[in-house]
Amino acid sequence: MINIICGETLSAGNFINVKVAVILANKILKQDDLYRQIAAHPSFDHSDTTPPTIAGFMRNADLTMTLNLYHAINEEKNIDGYDDTEHPENIHLNIWRTNRSPESMCNTIVHACVHAVNALHDHNYFGHGDNSLPGKDNTAPYRIGEMAQRMASKDAAIIIPLAHDPVAPRLKNISRYNTHLAMAQ
Repeated sequence: MINIICGETLSAGNFINVKVAVILANKILKQDDLYRQIAAHPSFDHSDTTPPTIAGFMRNADLTMTLNLYHAINEEKNIDGYDDTEHPENIHLNIWRTNRSPESMCNTIVHACVHAVNALHDHNYFGHGDNSLPGKDNTAPYRIGEMAQRMASKDAAIIIPLAHDPVAPRLKNISRYNTHLAMAQ
C-alpha cells in the first residue's frame, strides 16, 4: 500500500490545506475504485505498460511517500513541484502553490506517487517524458492524478494541469524513455 506522510516542513508549519490533501490522497489510494478506474482506462500515452498492470503495481506497492514543501526559485511561475530522481519517494510541493484546494494538491500528490511506483518498476515505463505541459493529459501520472482529484472533489470540472519545476531533477529523461519504448515494440 502507498502511504503519504508529512515531512518536517509540514510538521513545523500551519499548512492545513496541504495536510487535508495528504489525508485525501491516503484515503483515495486505499479505495478499490481508483484501481478499477486505472485498469479500465483504455491506454496511457508515453507508456509501454498496460493500465491493468499499472493499477496492479500501484495497488501492491509497499511505499511510504514523504511530502515536504520547498520554495521554487521564482514565485511567479505556476510550478506545483518537482520529481526527485534520487529519492522518488519524496514529494516536493512548491510552497508558493499551497493556496489552492486540497483536491488539487491531492492530484499533485498522487501524480508523484505514480512516478515513485514507476521507479520501483523501472523495467516498465509509464511516465510523461519531459516536463513540458502540452500533450501530457493522457499520460499515467497526469490522468491518474486527475482521477484522484475527481474522486476527492466529486466535481469533474476543476482539474488543473500540473506544472513541473524546470530546474529540478527529472525522474527519467526522455532519451531513456525513447530507448525503452523502442525496445518494447
